Amino acid sequence: MAQWRKTAFLGAVAGLVLGACSPMEALNRLVPDHSYRLNEGVAYGPHPRQKLDVYRPAEATPPTPVVVFYYGGGWKSGERAHYRFVGESLACRGLTVVVPDYRLYPDVQFPVFVEDSAAAAAWALENIGEYGGDPDRLFLAGHSAGGYNAALVGVDPSYLRAEGKSPGDLCGVITLAGPVSFDPLQYNSTRPIFETASNPESTRPVNHIGPSVPPFLLIHGLNDDTVKPVNAKKFAEKMKETGNPVTLQLLPGIGHYRIIAALAAPFEGWIVPLGDRIADFVRNRPACQPAPSPCEARLPPS
Repeated sequence: MAQWRKTAFLGAVAGLVLGACSPMEALNRLVPDHSYRLNEGVAYGPHPRQKLDVYRPAEATPPTPVVVFYYGGGWKSGERAHYRFVGESLACRGLTVVVPDYRLYPDVQFPVFVEDSAAAAAWALENIGEYGGDPDRLFLAGHSAGGYNAALVGVDPSYLRAEGKSPGDLCGVITLAGPVSFDPLQYNSTRPIFETASNPESTRPVNHIGPSVPPFLLIHGLNDDTVKPVNAKKFAEKMKETGNPVTLQLLPGIGHYRIIAALAAPFEGWIVPLGDRIADFVRNRPACQPAPSPCEARLPPS
């Protein structure tokens, strides 16, 4: 196994250096494809960007816990197909994974991408049973801008309420390097995206933490210069002040992009066992016990 991981690592580096494909495509090429079953391009709304992919565990017995994962990209870029490595990593651990696209700037501005995120979560709550997932054990998760989307849907009830749901329908929220406390109107890169907000303070997830929100797992690299770890620290402090369950994990030596690469099979043991940490959070939630599914089964046969 160690030799396979070394070969995969060198292959990834070669792919990136030679420019044969994007970093996300390189990660996808290196992950196994026999640990999950995939349903692609499922519509959760009428717009072309309102589609999602569902990754079902190949080994786990349904119904399984569900993670709706929102990718990052600064609300300006991203494609669900680029995140097969995320779906594979969590599916091999016995989780059903939903990866939606959502509308992006400049075609839309705040709060449309959050509304799309809520619509995708509502779709999962209504329909994931048909794919072997358990809607009563559903989590939101996301990296960077996607972590922001997951957090805001989880703490501001207006978004799920518009879809006939509520944050009480969620088992928890997981953010990876999420800008969950920042003020987007203070930065040139995000001000045009959020300047349409009728109430600027409403754009900050930390401002919506009330006395009863879903449990949160906040994972952030201490070397993140893109989204500062103070975002996670302030959010965790507010969660504790309001009596809400929160787990804060700050990772030394980890930056903004390395944290998401840690979910790809070739790197998970070399960077940080992020997939295991997410699965552990899911397992430790009341009534949210996933069926075990050993990830070793996803390695190519020797």
